[in-house]
Amino acid sequence: MDFCKGKTIVVLGLVAFFLLLSGVPACALSLEIDFTVTNFKSSNLNLSPVDLVKGTIVFKGNQGQNLINSLTLINLTIGEHTYSLDEIGFLSHYTTETRQIIGGVENGVNGLGSGSDDFFFDFGWDKNIVTPIHFQYSSRLVNGFWYSGTFSSFSFTPLKSIPDPAPIPEPASLILFGSGLMALWGFGKKFAE
Repeated sequence: MDFCKGKTIVVLGLVAFFLLLSGVPACALSLEIDFTVTNFKSSNLNLSPVDLVKGTIVFKGNQGQNLINSLTLINLTIGEHTYSLDEIGFLSHYTTETRQIIGGVENGVNGLGSGSDDFFFDFGWDKNIVTPIHFQYSSRLVNGFWYSGTFSSFSFTPLKSIPDPAPIPEPASLILFGSGLMALWGFGKKFAE
């Protein structure tokens, strides 16, 4: 093996090693919002089917950028409907860099349909401060929409940093890693002679 081939193999091995190191998982912050909303007003003068909505939403987010990454838990019942994670979504940076919306997906995260079980919760998130803006919902029980900006209780709790799951190696990465190991072995063998 001549000297130039040996250098090429070593360089390829080092490149493979550093590419694998760059796959270190990032951390996201898990955040919990607990709220109670009262004093709902109607869009069409119908009495609200529910005048008190109490819930808990947990999401993973990037606090430095005020971005929601994923929703991990919801505990919310409005009238006779209990929401599951499949029925909700989010919009980060809705209209401004700090404005967030978490809502039902039946009519779009920030939309409501009269006669449907849907909601959206609008809040501001700026670093360590979360400010509720308003909560709206619709119900299958009565046509109309109900909205409120009266939060009788509201708390925002950072739970803990959660590392994102380790990425699953793809075949190309494994081939690159294997060729790097073989190059290092070959280089070591050359110096042993």
